[in-house]
This record gives sequence, C-alpha cells and structure tokens, in this order.
Amino acid sequence: MPTKTFDRLNHKKKSRFLQEAYNEFSINTFQGASITNLVKTLGIAKGSVYQYFDDKEDLYQFLVEEVIRQLNALLDKTCPYDGDEFFSWYNRLLIVQLKYFLSFPSHAVILRNVNSGVVGADRALRDEIFKSQQSRINAALSSRERNNRISMQLLLSAPLQLFDLATAHLNLARIISANDPIYMDADKLMDLCSQWVQKLKSGI
Repeated sequence: MPTKTFDRLNHKKKSRFLQEAYNEFSINTFQGASITNLVKTLGIAKGSVYQYFDDKEDLYQFLVEEVIRQLNALLDKTCPYDGDEFFSWYNRLLIVQLKYFLSFPSHAVILRNVNSGVVGADRALRDEIFKSQQSRINAALSSRERNNRISMQLLLSAPLQLFDLATAHLNLARIISANDPIYMDADKLMDLCSQWVQKLKSGI
C-alpha cells in the first residue's frame, strides 16, 4: 500500500505517476512491467518509487484495488438497484461499465489480466473483484432468476468480454501509450450491450 510519502505528493505528480504506472502494467504483463521503464518515462529516480511502494507487486496491487474502488463508486452512484426488472437494470450496469472501460482502457486491460490469473497475487485480487460485483448482482436477482440458475460467471465476465469485443480491431498498446480514451458511438454501444443481454437471457 502507498506510503505517507506518496500520499503527500501534490495532485498533479500523483496523477501522472498513477497514469504512467497503469500504462506500464497494462501494456506489459506483470512480469514484463518494469520499474526502470516507469521511472524513465516519469523522469524520476528509481529510489523514488520505493519511497512510495514496497515493491512492484505492492504497486500493482494498489493499482488494481484503485480501479475496483473507482468502478464500485461509479456503479453505486449511477446504477443502484431500483426494483426494476433484473435484465433491464443489468443492461444499464453493462453500459456504464463498458463506458468506463472505454474511457480508461488501461484499467480494463489490468482487470482482464487479473482475471486471467497470470501471477499468484491475482487470485486474491480476482476474488476481491468478483466478491464486490457478485454481491451487487445478487442483491438484484429475484428468486425466480436464481431458480433459473442464471450463470453468475457469465454475468460477472460480460463487461470485460464486451470491452474485448469492442476493441478487437484496435491497437490497445498505442492507445494506452497515448493516454487516449476509446470513442464508440452511443447507439452502437447500447446495441452491443442489449444484444449481449439478450444472449444471456436466452441462455438461462
């Protein structure tokens, strides 16, 4: 977890550090990500990173947990369950998550890497992601939907699968390096999510 030294950084320095750290860990695998590359990009001494975090894994864990925190805060604000029909609500949830991932593609790629379980620490992080999302979905599922044995795994994995589908033709490394969001026509985005929800419904 970040040290007090990191917490005391001004907003501009902290934001730039985190942006470049997200880029480094999303363009590369965890094993391929390099603190040396990160400090060269930032133009700071390598020792500075170790004044902020214990090691590379500590930084990586913080980045993942920060994405989870930001995403959960967004979903809590924009998609509280309001008693609507489950799939109507879930469709809104998908739209918000996909918009977030397109706005911050490095965050989506990092979560995707966590879900693939490429490093040992990913197992605990993946459990943390699934736990927060599963409790949100369970709160909205009716007894009928539970009895129909709707696949929780499919519901949980859908946002990242949609992100992969929407970006399959793009050079994500180039986009992330440029710190660019990904534009997708609003109607196309809503259609993509709606079609996915219809497939999920038909698979119950």
